[in-house]
Amino acid sequence: MSLKPLSRSVSIIGIGVTKFGDCDETPELKGMSLQDMGAWACAAAMEDAGVNPRQIGKLAFGMVCSPCYNSLNYSPIFGFLEWVGMKGKAGIYQNDGCATGMNIFNHAVEAVASGRYDIAICCDVDSTRHTQSPDKPSHIRYPTNEYKNLYGRDFVGANGWMDSAFARWNGSAFTQFDNTARHYIKDTGITAEQLEEAFIEYAITARHQGKLNPKAYAQTTWEEVAKQHGFDDVRAYLKSNFNPKISQYLRPSSFAMLDEGAAAIIVCASDIAGQFKQMPIEVVNTAQFDMSCLTPDIWSKLTRGAIKQLYEVTGYKPEDIEYMQSQDSDFADALIGAEAAGYLPKGEGWKYFRDGRTRFDKEKPMNTDGGWPSVGHAFAATTLAAMSECILQMRGQAGERQIPTPPKVSMMRGCGGGTSLTVTLFKTLESGTQKKFVVEAPKFKPQPFTKIFYEGLEMGKFLGMKCTECDNVEFPPFPICNKCGHIGNEWAELSGDVTVNEVYMTGAAFTTREFAPYAPLFGAEVTLAEGSEFTSLLFGVTPDTFEKIHNSVPLKGKLVVMPYIGQDFNSFAVGIYGAFPKPKGGVGFQATKEYEMMVSGHGSEIKEDSK
Repeated sequence: MSLKPLSRSVSIIGIGVTKFGDCDETPELKGMSLQDMGAWACAAAMEDAGVNPRQIGKLAFGMVCSPCYNSLNYSPIFGFLEWVGMKGKAGIYQNDGCATGMNIFNHAVEAVASGRYDIAICCDVDSTRHTQSPDKPSHIRYPTNEYKNLYGRDFVGANGWMDSAFARWNGSAFTQFDNTARHYIKDTGITAEQLEEAFIEYAITARHQGKLNPKAYAQTTWEEVAKQHGFDDVRAYLKSNFNPKISQYLRPSSFAMLDEGAAAIIVCASDIAGQFKQMPIEVVNTAQFDMSCLTPDIWSKLTRGAIKQLYEVTGYKPEDIEYMQSQDSDFADALIGAEAAGYLPKGEGWKYFRDGRTRFDKEKPMNTDGGWPSVGHAFAATTLAAMSECILQMRGQAGERQIPTPPKVSMMRGCGGGTSLTVTLFKTLESGTQKKFVVEAPKFKPQPFTKIFYEGLEMGKFLGMKCTECDNVEFPPFPICNKCGHIGNEWAELSGDVTVNEVYMTGAAFTTREFAPYAPLFGAEVTLAEGSEFTSLLFGVTPDTFEKIHNSVPLKGKLVVMPYIGQDFNSFAVGIYGAFPKPKGGVGFQATKEYEMMVSGHGSEIKEDSK
């Protein structure tokens, strides 16, 4: 048996989920950067658990959209630790496509189970609706149909997560949807019409449950949508050209909505879980099963493989499962997943879909948050939000959609990438009882922090955030204190006075294109009068004065607004002796040329040119 029990018991103690939606139209997300949303989810999980971020040992971070949609940032973990009060802690970034949510959760669990950390957090923040320019800060976002204008080529889509040797080039990424439905029809002997009827009723159920979930993107039922289009019969609407077949078996209502959002989960060693705010939910174990998408009938095989491992190592049986979240970005996938787990009877699951028996108040509740059709598909963030629904139901905190008897054992099944699937079992700790505490107003106030900072620069203001507990000032304005971990920093306009502690020269070969107009460049290590330390470009130095200034530190200086050449935003730098950033034109071209030669590996050309 390759899968083994966890080395020590691990429990979930905190969950945080943002509103899911669209940053152009959803009020709660208006103007937010991905970092803003990620900080919201992490802060919510920390407050939910009653955990100070300085207590957390490690962050496992996911952002599937980052290499394509987040300014080509292929390492978004760097800098994000500061956003959530974890500066100096361990962090890892993982991108396995839509499977990332399950995999970073596995990483957090294993980090604690191994004994290396007592507390770990995983967070994913993602968008399938917006992209960013590689030349602008992350709050400046564009609809995804602008991708080609920004990057000069079409977005690779699902092919981006396929094996680039074989699977990407034969269309395997797009053959699996009807494949799953077709296998189900063959295996059960039902007709395509019966399967479609089941899917239509499941879609109706999903939207009913989603309307009860304030975090879901879709807040209208299909009945309400049908009436908007002049239909009194919702089923007639869902079979109409307003919801056309997009493949042999599937319609748009059978898929997830594309959106954006973030979710975070905190785990700790079970033997200390009683110290925290919520009733702990134990992670019994988790099983991951991966195969290439070239594999026929892959989703059934992945699910059966993972389920077999999980049941063998835990001793649990299908009849033990009282609640299931099964990824339903494609309804056929959700159906075969529930049957493979034994949660729904083999060959009979379609009837449960058809008869609405997966509602939160029926015999086999599934995806009570509304699932992917209501919460939406924000890559891996939706997976962590779905896992959080298991926890809310087990705690008895799911509000209007609460299962009448909170489940003691639940299962989460999530998948994605090219391809990976994980199933996880949760149980209420035997010693765990529902804790009663006063629900406090969150100290963290979700805001478009990034946007507010840059708007301040437009007005010549330098905005930081000040901790209301220890008076620590964060600049740039991170919303959680990295000194004491207090959640709820407040905005503060800074004096702009700095002390320059060190000065250094940036060689032409290290001068990137965006800063070339200001070359030759000089950098500095500075301390704000309010206490925050950071590095920055420095103006007021020339090659002729560098040595003298270098030997004269510390020096007094000021924060200055630095216009980004050819762009519609400003950044910041430091000036001494009253200097301000002034572009130099032609000098920058030579620096850019040398930089490009260096990154292309042409070091000999640089050497020859310098003679």
